[in-house]
Amino acid sequence: MERGTESAEQIADAVAYVCENATRIRETLERGPVGGTARLDELFTALRAGNDAGEPLEAVHRALRRAQDAAGVFGRTRDAAMTSLAGIRRDHPRETVLLC
Repeated sequence: MERGTESAEQIADAVAYVCENATRIRETLERGPVGGTARLDELFTALRAGNDAGEPLEAVHRALRRAQDAAGVFGRTRDAAMTSLAGIRRDHPRETVLLC
């Protein structure tokens, strides 16, 4: 999935994940590059203010990835974006395979 194209449901799932795991996420960000925890604080500020969480959530995702968290925020949500196989293009029509 191309970053920045998350659906409202994916964003909601990611926000729920962050809220449920805030302590662990903060600990991971503290071990990563400088500024990661600031991205988390910005996300919480946006959520408290009722602002759009898309960009701050993306910033937390990138900060987690830089802190060596391979899945980040969006890799742990319920979407099927990570279920495609490497080398298989999802934008092509699928071919039927008959197994005997």
